[in-house]
Amino acid sequence: MTTATSTSAPIVAQPTPVAWMQKNLFNGWQNSLLTIGVLAVLFWVGRGFWVWTTQVAQWRVIPANMSLYMVGRYPIDERWRIWLLCGMICVLAGLSWGILARNLAKLFSRTTLIGIAIAGLLAALLPITADAEGNVAYRPLPHVMMLAGIAIVVAFAWIGRQVGRTYPAIGKWVSAAWVLLFPISLWLIGGGFGLQEIGTDLWGGLMLTLMMAVVSIVLCFPIGVLLALGRRSNLPVVRWLCTIYIELIRGVPLIVILFMGQVMIPMFCRRECAPIECCAASSA
Repeated sequence: MTTATSTSAPIVAQPTPVAWMQKNLFNGWQNSLLTIGVLAVLFWVGRGFWVWTTQVAQWRVIPANMSLYMVGRYPIDERWRIWLLCGMICVLAGLSWGILARNLAKLFSRTTLIGIAIAGLLAALLPITADAEGNVAYRPLPHVMMLAGIAIVVAFAWIGRQVGRTYPAIGKWVSAAWVLLFPISLWLIGGGFGLQEIGTDLWGGLMLTLMMAVVSIVLCFPIGVLLALGRRSNLPVVRWLCTIYIELIRGVPLIVILFMGQVMIPMFCRRECAPIECCAASSA
């Protein structure tokens, strides 16, 4: 007669918090002094940060300048373009989410629903606007638009899941729509072709940051691939030129490149008067 042997792992007793602290933080006088010192520094830094956040910081500056943070000095009468672009992004984001999750048993898990609820509460309750005097004021339009954006993402996620199960190849068309959205966004923000043109000096805030990030990624990825292939080329001239460019750009600090783009390049591009006009003006 044989008895079945148990293959389960032995139960390991979990140490209590006090035992863990005695073992890892206070297991000697050196570690005890180090722990006390670190806790004292953390308490001092935390206390100073709490005093600054509750008594010194002027938080009214943020809601008073929220529009400047988001879109810069973009004309108020033309900001419907930004809302339209945000709506298009929400539609494509929801469709992409639903198509990618079409094979999951549940689209909206409990964690996802909690995240959506938190985002909705923040969009509805945070006072993100202010009046002309800088006092925080609740204005419904931005909150309604943000809540509408969250609802669009959720609705089109459900639609994308249903359509993705019926037509699995629709993901290619959604990817093409993302690519097409890039020139459409430039047209909406910059204007032209029937829309009022908005100069780039009026662009700013988070809108400009995201646009610069997207444009940089779109441009630098293919250029980087071409430079990497050129560096491994069998043609010496191509390989040397690509290597020189890569090492030069890699070795130059980013602040120098930003300085050249902000100050030096506009100096060379500035339109000066013709020599004849300058001479005539000086003689007069």
